[in-house]
Amino acid sequence: MASQFFGDYFKHKVANAAITDLTPPTFGGITGLTPLGNGALSVNATPGTDALSPIRYEIYISSTNVVGLFSLSNICSVVTSFPANVFQDASGVLLSNQLYYVGVRAVDNVGNRETNTAILSATSLGVSSASVLGQLTQINNLIGSPAAGTVSLDLADIKKNTDLIPAAL
Repeated sequence: MASQFFGDYFKHKVANAAITDLTPPTFGGITGLTPLGNGALSVNATPGTDALSPIRYEIYISSTNVVGLFSLSNICSVVTSFPANVFQDASGVLLSNQLYYVGVRAVDNVGNRETNTAILSATSLGVSSASVLGQLTQINNLIGSPAAGTVSLDLADIKKNTDLIPAAL
């Protein structure tokens, strides 16, 4: 009866409906965790695959517990490729000289998160203020001296205006 009034209207609407991505990426999790001399942990993994969208990788870290590591509150960084260096925990505190548990999960552009349970642990050498200052000096040397008339910023201004500088500076 409805087809008498609406014809192929419903069939057309269903055929043109947006197809949504409900499948999480395929990803095996973390494959390597290496302490670096600058206090960071280098995280490595084989890239995942996803049919319809780019993938980002959530890096989870905890110094206290493997159970519950994959809680969203333990995400310390989101990256798009590996290796990735982690300098701080999920609270933004620089890594100290202690054991950390690290895991990685892949998420596609629509939020589908895969659920691997691979976890590795390593002891960070700790990130010191001297290490961060040394890195800033290297960056400054690469940039060179400012030209006349440029605006200079002190360290406090840089910390307020960029997320590239660790919060503990």
